[in-house]
Amino acid sequence: MVDAIEPRVDPNFINEAGDVITEAVTVTTQDGYVFDVSNFCLGITLFEDIFSNVMVGEALFMDSANLITKVPFQGIEFITISYRTPSFVERIAKSFKVTSLKDRAFTATDREQMYVLGFMSNEGARDNIINLNQKFSGTTDQVVSKIWQDHLTLPRFLSDSASRTTLVMPQSRQSSSITFVAPNWTPLQTINWVASRSFDVGTELNGFQLFESNKAFYFRNLDELIETQDTARDVFARYVYYPGAATVEIPRSNVLYTKPELLKQYSIVRKIKPFTQFDILEWQNRAFVAGKLITHDIALKTYNEYFFDYYNPYTKEITVNKNPTAFPQTVMRNADCMQTMRTKQYKLHNEMQDPLFEKWVLQRNSLLYELSGVNLEIEVPGRTDIEVGRLVDFVYPKSLDKMEGTTAEWVNDEFMTARYLVTSIRHDFSLNTHTMYLELARYI
Repeated sequence: MVDAIEPRVDPNFINEAGDVITEAVTVTTQDGYVFDVSNFCLGITLFEDIFSNVMVGEALFMDSANLITKVPFQGIEFITISYRTPSFVERIAKSFKVTSLKDRAFTATDREQMYVLGFMSNEGARDNIINLNQKFSGTTDQVVSKIWQDHLTLPRFLSDSASRTTLVMPQSRQSSSITFVAPNWTPLQTINWVASRSFDVGTELNGFQLFESNKAFYFRNLDELIETQDTARDVFARYVYYPGAATVEIPRSNVLYTKPELLKQYSIVRKIKPFTQFDILEWQNRAFVAGKLITHDIALKTYNEYFFDYYNPYTKEITVNKNPTAFPQTVMRNADCMQTMRTKQYKLHNEMQDPLFEKWVLQRNSLLYELSGVNLEIEVPGRTDIEVGRLVDFVYPKSLDKMEGTTAEWVNDEFMTARYLVTSIRHDFSLNTHTMYLELARYI
């Protein structure tokens, strides 16, 4: 993720886990007038997700000063937020485009009303009004960089026109080259199409996504993103869930988590949403464990079949080391039951290249389902140094009697206690309190 020098945190500045400092909540009009609306804003919810190109959010207002017509809110304003955990240098801060005003209603009297402002990243709002009808050629990372620089490079803060949100590109060169004409797509639609056809040199890993965290934009291969952090033992935090149990001794970890001097309460999971541990029929129906790809070249009159099996993938794909407890290799499957068809036309144009459907269609489908279909959601105290795409360790107990001093090895569920990828975060900021709802996907 984004590299930064990490200063030591002084826990004495934090009263309770989840404390946050509201540094700014302002609304800027198209004419440049800035309104401090922090006293009217009851709370802000911010969403970031590795399956979403941009961040979106909502701000709940309680208006007893006719702010709604004084600004006025017309959908041409910008909202700037800045939150920071006490003693942290990392912030969640950015200017967003106001896109909606909804749920407007008076409270008990006509002297006060409530409403919700919807907002999204400026890059997403700009993307919605641009159409591309031009030719692109080159490696997929080159194409993505060009589209980004030409259409989506915007200031991160309205008050600083030179500020930019960094676009982090893959660490390894991509072998996939493409030539195509965008058929009236938006820039982000075009990038998403290119991402589906991207794979690395040598490994042929093809889980590329463009997503925005609260720190940066990323165009990264999700397999590479996981492997890079896992190899370096760069794990953000360990979260522990022991609902109503006796005190359990948690062994020391050989991983140095981010800011280990923080209060222990930051590691405690307050709630966990009921989750699906597995669904074998869904795995089969979504071609997660096995599938067949049929390609038909209508120019060469050729017909080919390619088989995909989750447990026998191309040699350097990370899934070969899957934990057999969570991903049993004996699960029933039949590739012929889930067939996918793709057509292509050899040399439709002189520069047209083979789309290589066999290298990415079924493999990408399986990877993205794994990260979106097998997950859980936990509620934890908020921290402003987190972002989606980080790894966390999660500890989940077995359902058995636990005695005081019982060791973690005895009581932890070996299926659920594992390392997870943070795939989405919902930040709730309210009354100087920061709560996070993390969606976690198991990958090993």
